[in-house]
Amino acid sequence: MTRVRLIEGTDLAAHAEGIRQGYAHVFAAPPWNEDPSAGALYVERLADDAARPGFTAALALDGATVGGFATAWTTPVVFPSGRSYGHAAQALGPDRVTAWLCGALEVDELAVSPGARGAGQGAALLSAVTGAAPDGGCRPLTSVHAGAALRFYRRAGRYQVQLPVPGRAGLTVLLGPAHPAAPGLADRAEPAYTRMSTAIRDRCMNRFKSREDSGTPRRLSRVPTHSPHSGRAGRPLLELPAINPLTVLAIPV
Repeated sequence: MTRVRLIEGTDLAAHAEGIRQGYAHVFAAPPWNEDPSAGALYVERLADDAARPGFTAALALDGATVGGFATAWTTPVVFPSGRSYGHAAQALGPDRVTAWLCGALEVDELAVSPGARGAGQGAALLSAVTGAAPDGGCRPLTSVHAGAALRFYRRAGRYQVQLPVPGRAGLTVLLGPAHPAAPGLADRAEPAYTRMSTAIRDRCMNRFKSREDSGTPRRLSRVPTHSPHSGRAGRPLLELPAINPLTVLAIPV
């Protein structure tokens, strides 16, 4: 049975091989496309990361098998310039960096091995390393190209900062649900979603109305009678006016 638990930085070495394998499997896939050897480099870096103020780590363990891991620490008051910090500072500007990021808990890495996904381990790991975030402020950083990661963080209540971070990775900053700046992000995000949903609805209705005005009969999309989603044999569960699938896919998720 898999259990997620916090672990001291000094105890991570005992699980180094499992962490290395998990990192290599997860971040070798798109959009990260890291070389599998990056897993070993990450394990080496963990020794330095564990010395950071506020360092927190959690592992998803099934016996001795590592199914996932997460690390976090407190962002220094003097904002760093290495790694992705410089790009984030360029996107947000000094005032937002100071108000939003400095002193907040940052989620550095969170990964769940492909074979261990779908059981809530990612959410448990995120909760474990952010539970003690100072003043409720915490933030992960991910790529706009990592659709599954973005959906995961949104389900977990994280708010995406709508400011593009420079660089090929397409990074984006997300703030935790209790972060002081999160309510403002939520207020700005809702009208955009509403506008898009309304535009899609109006586009569909205008299309159907124009067909009726021209006398063009509506074409019905029927659920196949042999589909597991159909009703009784020989009867479709739904009969809907056919619309362009691209219109449906435009709805934000």
